Amino acid sequence: MSANSLNKMKHLVELQTNTKFELRACRRTFGQNLIDQGASLESVSILLGHTTTKTTETYYARKRQDAAILEVNNIWSQPNKYVNKLIENGKYLSGYA
Repeated sequence: MSANSLNKMKHLVELQTNTKFELRACRRTFGQNLIDQGASLESVSILLGHTTTKTTETYYARKRQDAAILEVNNIWSQPNKYVNKLIENGKYLSGYA
């Protein structure tokens, strides 16, 4: 889309919602929505045109705490196919379990 088309659409949305906004703010919403829906930080960073994920994470989008907790709980609730056989047998080296 051209910049002119985007500005016209923005103006129509502002009229219909009676709310002024900056198009730049839409980038944050776009990035955060993608992260919230499960997109990787790397993918969002590429789509926003950033050279590093640090810019994306610092200024645009971060995984929310509740999403991080849910992700980890899902991982822990699945059977672990990488369980160390020594641990299963009760024989393990301290610090390596």
